[in-house]
Amino acid sequence: MSVINNHEKRIPDRRKTLLGNIEKAVWLDDEKLLDATLDSIDHFNDKKPEFGIGSKNIEASLKARARSSSKTLNGIYLDKMSEHLRAQGRFADYD
Repeated sequence: MSVINNHEKRIPDRRKTLLGNIEKAVWLDDEKLLDATLDSIDHFNDKKPEFGIGSKNIEASLKARARSSSKTLNGIYLDKMSEHLRAQGRFADYD
């Protein structure tokens, strides 16, 4: 059973890694990384079309990651419901 669970987890993890590499390539303006990642995405799409990554997926991922990044403060991301907890962590602030 764990072999199946590991396999099921590996596919979304690979997908997430590829989308993360796209973000890194865009952020660093790295054409080589972008081209290599797009080639890897093509290969991934050929192997696992049911989990395929298209241009809309890439665009949505970049937007979501930018939104998340803009809500990160001092390396900590808190969603709207947990934002009140940020004040409890003030002891770690250094001036």
